[in-house]
Amino acid sequence: MKPKVNYEEPNMQFENLVKETYGVRDGNLLYNFERKGPMMWHFWNPHESRLIDQDYDVNPVNNKPFRMQSFPEAVRLAYFAVEHKEDTRLQSVIDTLHNYTLTGDTLVLGTAQGFYVIDHPDKSLLCYLSSYDEHDARRLPEIIQTLRDRLSSREEQGVIYSKNGNVRFTPIGKEQSWKHTPLQLAKNPRVIALAGSGENAELIAAMSKHYRYNPHFHEPFKIYEPTVRVPCLNSMVDFKYWLDIFPFTEDSITLIHTRRNYCAFGAQ
Repeated sequence: MKPKVNYEEPNMQFENLVKETYGVRDGNLLYNFERKGPMMWHFWNPHESRLIDQDYDVNPVNNKPFRMQSFPEAVRLAYFAVEHKEDTRLQSVIDTLHNYTLTGDTLVLGTAQGFYVIDHPDKSLLCYLSSYDEHDARRLPEIIQTLRDRLSSREEQGVIYSKNGNVRFTPIGKEQSWKHTPLQLAKNPRVIALAGSGENAELIAAMSKHYRYNPHFHEPFKIYEPTVRVPCLNSMVDFKYWLDIFPFTEDSITLIHTRRNYCAFGAQ
């Protein structure tokens, strides 16, 4: 039996935008259901479509553009979709989890000391998603110092946050199995940093109860040189298996079969 996860049900609900067009309201945040992808998150190839360059449509109610949601926001949308998986309005989100890879406007910078998770990252990090030259490498200490300077004194559950929460840092963890119980997943500082908060990590753990097996979290325990990664969430075809959460490198050999499978949704 899976251990219970104590989490507070978010006050999320459908919102009718116009006619049969719906979104999900999460406090002051609104998601739309128009999926972008599957495609590359980012890659230095002028012939490739890139997720970060997509037009995420316009809210028909106020005519303001949606932006690419962050990974923590993607986690909350995925939770709502899984909890209401029988609702056809959410099929695009469920289909993304089962057949593609759900991500967001978030990057993970892994260093020998630990992980920086950055929502809405500066473009200076994008070149590190593919191979970089010596000139790029010389800039990394400056980028890391800038991220370190943004951190505040706020620390919760092993994660240090910036004042606005958009930058999070957690040390590299002790080596352990990539199979987690939901309770272990909810308490893992690396999962909390990726998810954006302890509450969101608990939502990931709560989602996993819909699957037959315990969730998997793939985290590196040794980083020999700084590496930029893309956080991902998916669940292997159906609810028959397990929920996966991991930070992948964009040019990793292990990603050849999924590197063009990134998807995201708009938020406002």
